Amino acid sequence: MGAISAYAYLGDVGDSVTGDKRAQKFEDDFLDELVEYVAGLGYRAITYMPSRNTREQLRRLRALCEKHSLFQISGEDINQPRQSFVCEAQRDPEFANLYEATAFARFGEEMAR
Repeated sequence: MGAISAYAYLGDVGDSVTGDKRAQKFEDDFLDELVEYVAGLGYRAITYMPSRNTREQLRRLRALCEKHSLFQISGEDINQPRQSFVCEAQRDPEFANLYEATAFARFGEEMAR
């Protein structure tokens, strides 16, 4: 089918990066073990939102993805009418790998042939 199984990373929310989320705990306290576990289950990717999380969270997650050879996918979402369709955070050169990942996910199978 060509599908890529991906874990959707939320990340703990302290001070909301986007200003629209309350403080919540998700998976950051056990992220190292979680990424190893999902990789062991056969997940091939992790999807995350550059506009939702802090740089520190994303750098940690990206390092774990690289350590476990997991594909990284951008999973931006829109939760309210005033939220822009343009993700400014993703324009940051630090996330250039996500542009390549999108192209690979879309055309990778054809390129691999």
